[in-house]
Amino acid sequence: MILEGIVTTRDSHGTVNVAAMGPIVGEGMRSLLLRPYQSTTTYQNLKAHPEGVFHIVDDVELLVRSALNLFDAPPAMVPTSEISGSVLADSCRWYEFRVTELDDSRERTEIQAEIVHTGSLRDFLGFNRAKHAVIEYAILASRLFMLDEADVARHYGEFRTILEKTGSPQEFRAFELVTDYVIKQWPHFRQTVTSLNS
Repeated sequence: MILEGIVTTRDSHGTVNVAAMGPIVGEGMRSLLLRPYQSTTTYQNLKAHPEGVFHIVDDVELLVRSALNLFDAPPAMVPTSEISGSVLADSCRWYEFRVTELDDSRERTEIQAEIVHTGSLRDFLGFNRAKHAVIEYAILASRLFMLDEADVARHYGEFRTILEKTGSPQEFRAFELVTDYVIKQWPHFRQTVTSLNS
């Protein structure tokens, strides 16, 4: 099963990186298979410092900022218990892990990790339809280099409809963050958004 969440890792100087990631989780949440590209900071950090934390969060804006690297300042964090790492203070649950195997013979690395400690701040109640739409939109935005504008525009319209039916202010803010990101990459997309919203 692939579970969407956020991974924090550290580089050799202790600087924390926050990245959205969907690892494959093992039975009973005792292990993770992470598959970052070698160009990512997550891969580079785990290669140098093979420990990290996987978080389950219910804040879709935090997920968007993590997926698209849109932090104005680092999110609040607290120290880990069993590893040298950082836990997002606004997570529902977290899983501290150590890398047991790293195969970077291909562009998309496969990193096996074992869970060494878990913690919980509050129950995770799941995502409503609007949050799911925002997450899918953020995933699309992170892959603009392999997509065309017509495809993104079609999905934008679908996601916007779901948002208008089931969204709260948090989801609307997160949706606008993604749209602003897409427009920065593709300035002409602003016209598409305007026409779809009119």
